Amino acid sequence: FQYADVVTMSLTKFFSGVGDVMAGAMILKNDSPHNQSFKRILDEIYEDDLWGSDAAVLEKNSRDFAARMKKINNHTEAVYDSLKERTDVLERLWYPKGETPELYHAIQREEGGYGGLFSIVLKDPKRCSPRFYNALRVSKGPSLGTNFTLACPYMLLAHYPELEWSDQLGIDRHLLRISIGLEDPEDLIRRFHSALDVL
Repeated sequence: FQYADVVTMSLTKFFSGVGDVMAGAMILKNDSPHNQSFKRILDEIYEDDLWGSDAAVLEKNSRDFAARMKKINNHTEAVYDSLKERTDVLERLWYPKGETPELYHAIQREEGGYGGLFSIVLKDPKRCSPRFYNALRVSKGPSLGTNFTLACPYMLLAHYPELEWSDQLGIDRHLLRISIGLEDPEDLIRRFHSALDVL
């Protein structure tokens, strides 16, 4: 809220962690000069359609969110640190620690991490991305932010009808998005390097 009047977030992903409920949240900044206008708009259009049983599951799943997220932050940073040296096969590795950390630190909570997601583009991505993806021994799926590691070909899943548009923006269609979970980080590191070594 230091920089935003409205914060939106998924509660389906890391907040729940289990992947058995879907929800989201929108929070208005109380002292925003736009707060009353936003409230009036939401009063007109908002429909609370979160099923009661889903709310109960979400609450139960979220009880250990802070502790889980601390582990996921640490595990993801360890995997990132091990992968960033693989310039032999990685064209690009996106993670807040390696992009604009000074901007991230400006709003990062004390003892906060960089999150559980990173994205990669491999060298010769058309040939190498499918090989790496198939060799990577983690679960594959479109929903990111579970307690177990997931990988997905993000652009092909989320923007398949718009691939030419994303190419024009410089976003490689073979970009892979990884969501790190609670597995042992050393085991995950071995799995990633093993998959990269097949290239």
